[in-house]
Amino acid sequence: FSEIENISSQHIERICDSKVSTRCNIKEREQGELAFFIGLLLTRVPSFRDPINKLNGEIVTKTLRDLYNRDSLPNIPDCLNMLIKEKGIENVIKGEIHPFVSLEPMVVAAREIALTFLQKNWLFYKAKPKNLFITSDNPVAFNFSNRNIFGGPAHPLSSITVTLSKDVCLTITPNASSSVTFSDSCNMNMYEASSSMISEINKLVICAADQYVYLSEKNENVRLQVSKYKNTYQKIDMESPNKKTYSIIKNPYLKSLKGS
Repeated sequence: FSEIENISSQHIERICDSKVSTRCNIKEREQGELAFFIGLLLTRVPSFRDPINKLNGEIVTKTLRDLYNRDSLPNIPDCLNMLIKEKGIENVIKGEIHPFVSLEPMVVAAREIALTFLQKNWLFYKAKPKNLFITSDNPVAFNFSNRNIFGGPAHPLSSITVTLSKDVCLTITPNASSSVTFSDSCNMNMYEASSSMISEINKLVICAADQYVYLSEKNENVRLQVSKYKNTYQKIDMESPNKKTYSIIKNPYLKSLKGS
């Protein structure tokens, strides 16, 4: 992760230095590396990884129940078997999920998401003085211009917004050939964002935030937007209506040390 972060930070620094120009030149390899980094920003946050851990917990619970119902669990002591029959196996045996089970899906998903980014238009916007971009603890926002569309960041019609600095923002939008029409749809141009556009971009960032929004200086408009949209957040919906019958170990190595 540190390697891709270091590489991407160099690309981002150079892009931000280009804000005085109307063009932002990025080589194909650099664009691919930046796309993967943005994909990781989407998948490494708790809003992505927590549902995967929860899904694995549900799988463990269901598998344990199925094995018990098929009499495939060997050597169950009679006292434990009686307790299971009385209270149910989910209330007697509780599975534990290590959070690193979501690492591989995180990387695989980031790669697949990045590939969809490379099929879309990349638009760079520079902010106005005293009217700057903000970011959050969920730094990549995605949305759809058509509210009847439901999907994730890899959807062909999704638009991506990521703040590269307080002065520069990147949006990744569907191609002009799609059913959605976007203005200023030339790739790799650096546009000056209007005040209304900056406000709309900051709104997307606020709505995607989990708990915290970050800005470089006090701004009353941002404060009002945060108050208005503070109860919204961006999260993958994988919640199960079933009772939680597993626990997620936050630090399995620390737990092992305590148990030794």
